[in-house]
Amino acid sequence: MKDLRSLLFNSEQTMFIIEDDYGIRHEAWHRTHDFKGFRQRYDRLLDHLSGSEVRYGKIMEADCYVMDANAVRSKGSAVLREDPFAFVERI
Repeated sequence: MKDLRSLLFNSEQTMFIIEDDYGIRHEAWHRTHDFKGFRQRYDRLLDHLSGSEVRYGKIMEADCYVMDANAVRSKGSAVLREDPFAFVERI
């Protein structure tokens, strides 16, 4: 798994700051994606979600999908355990 992480993530970390509804700031360091040579393919999640777990609509001319976060986490994680490259493709 270490080789996969080195392919898809930067070695340096970036500080992310989120301010919640109460005005409290939360700071966390994370490694960011490095998708050089890869295209994200989160559309492939649609093959693993049931009708109640995803909704489709349009905002003006844009196609929009709203996915149930719990379903994405549980089903997406299961897919990634089988194929770590399931949601990316080499370009």
